[in-house]
Amino acid sequence: ASDQISVVGIEIPESSLDALEITTGRRRRRLQSGPSKSGESTVLVVRIIATDATDNEPNYSVSQLYDYFYGNGAGVHSLMSQMDACSSGQTTVVPAVHASMSFPGVVEVEIGIPLNGFSGDPTISDIRGAAISKLVDAGIPYADYDSINFVIYNCSPTSCPFGGYAAVNGWYSLYRGSYATMSSVMMHTYGHQMGLYGSDAQRSGGNFDSDGDGTCSMGKTLYEVDAHMCYNAVKHKDLGWFTSGDLLVPSAELPAVYEIIGYAEWNSGAEGLPVSLTIDSKILVSFNRAVGVNAETVEGIDKVIVHDAEAQSNGNSLLVAVLDVGEEHEYIFEGTTTDIFVKVCKIGGDSSVIAMRALVLVYDSSVGVSSCTSVMPSKLPSDQPSKLP
Repeated sequence: ASDQISVVGIEIPESSLDALEITTGRRRRRLQSGPSKSGESTVLVVRIIATDATDNEPNYSVSQLYDYFYGNGAGVHSLMSQMDACSSGQTTVVPAVHASMSFPGVVEVEIGIPLNGFSGDPTISDIRGAAISKLVDAGIPYADYDSINFVIYNCSPTSCPFGGYAAVNGWYSLYRGSYATMSSVMMHTYGHQMGLYGSDAQRSGGNFDSDGDGTCSMGKTLYEVDAHMCYNAVKHKDLGWFTSGDLLVPSAELPAVYEIIGYAEWNSGAEGLPVSLTIDSKILVSFNRAVGVNAETVEGIDKVIVHDAEAQSNGNSLLVAVLDVGEEHEYIFEGTTTDIFVKVCKIGGDSSVIAMRALVLVYDSSVGVSSCTSVMPSKLPSDQPSKLP
């Protein structure tokens, strides 16, 4: 199944491709699945020039696309820099290198066919096939790369049927002009290539918000060049980025208070505190600290957020609660109460701590404990018990 990208949110085809065969007319190449969730992945950007009289090429040069995908340094927020920062150095985007490239990781090709306003004729496969044929002519070993990103002409948001296109675990993506300059859009699209699905939200009154999770780039995407937002705790577990930062909490331990920090201040575990709690393998609790790499999160700013631990049938994660101090959420399973509650006791920290913390009470209401001050010191991965309010 595939969806189209609208002006209010990015919706990428949710198909899963382990491998794909492409016939170029000269040879058949077998491409493996997309970039790795951790470690290095080689990336190629293909700037496409078509034969149309107008709207035939992106408004961005090869050098500009290099900056948007691979730029690094103070004040730069490219795909490479944002992925490195979000993963705390665990996932690395590496630009492809070839003698024909004036800038590493970016190549320009004239595909010899019109886009015709990209109204479905030619199709995405026609554009991709024509571009790959030119890569073959140039001797560029595209099949050796983990992610190939085609960039065509720009269009206004009101007329674009989509701004970016990728398949889950797929090897390629297609961007329309300016969408290839927005780091959050690239994080979303590249996330699909790494195997991530979308991020939905369940609102009050049971209203379902498709791709509405504003705490994650796989949900509500920021249409900005310098966007500071990463992924949510469910995606982090899938990616394996903060495995030592997720604390498994069995129901037998309840009630207990836990101290957590935001992943933006994880600093490779230097604080000795978890960035998320997996409660009885049912819900994931995290602190959405809005600072640094996550400074522009659009929902749950400096609040505790709760996701279902298991993906939905469509593969998407589900945000179920955003909690401030004193607020609580009960885990509901298929419409049935479970008596398992998450309550926020405190958000903040004194001057002696570097990372802001959130103190979270997890309890079973059938036991009758619901007060933050009535619970024993927390079981934390540190030498000192938590300071309860």
